[in-house]
Amino acid sequence: MNTSSPLSIGQTLSSPGGFYELGFFTPNNTRNLYVGIWFKKIVPRVVVWVANRDTLVTNSPANPNISINGSLILLDGEQDLQDTENLVVIDDVSRTTIWQSFKNIGDTMLPHSSLMYDLSHGKKRVLTSWKSNSNPSPGSLSLEIHHCTGSVSYYMIRNFNLSYITLTSEGEMKIYWDQGKKWMHHLTEPEHPCDLYGTCGPFGLCVRSSTPKCICMKGFVPKSDEEWKEGTGQ
Repeated sequence: MNTSSPLSIGQTLSSPGGFYELGFFTPNNTRNLYVGIWFKKIVPRVVVWVANRDTLVTNSPANPNISINGSLILLDGEQDLQDTENLVVIDDVSRTTIWQSFKNIGDTMLPHSSLMYDLSHGKKRVLTSWKSNSNPSPGSLSLEIHHCTGSVSYYMIRNFNLSYITLTSEGEMKIYWDQGKKWMHHLTEPEHPCDLYGTCGPFGLCVRSSTPKCICMKGFVPKSDEEWKEGTGQ
């Protein structure tokens, strides 16, 4: 795709090996249009990157193109979707990379992308959840690197090829393996609602069971019985 050949609604751009596809998509139960990248051969569709998270497309004639500031509307360049899922904007003359989606990740991290915390410049690359399952706008939750002096590796995931990590709008980090034409769930963290910080509020204790229950520490009572029953009290 380049400036003389924009992508229209209904058309898609595929990576050379056919692993990934770029095009317009509509989230569940909405009529809003977004430009995104998803796995081409695996169902159900998993969108791994969204170009216009803050600006949905409402008019059908819209065509994504490339822009000089790194969005998908550029006056001088072309786009290429690689088999790493990376969407790359390349200058037609110099053939240098102007912009790439790996450095602008959303709620999903793939094998060749990464989180980043640049101490010298104070820059971060983090996962940011969707607002909801039907709204890819940036949510209030993020997954990022926390710098600790003298930190060492504690847990490592091996054989990460053809898998992905995603941060859900509910605040869960999920890891999936590729099983041919479907995904196999490998891990969810936090694993239990009681693992979430402040689930039962200050001085509240979370009882791990099939249905989590909050109780007060000895000597304390709920501020509001009604809020406590709703799970929002202290």
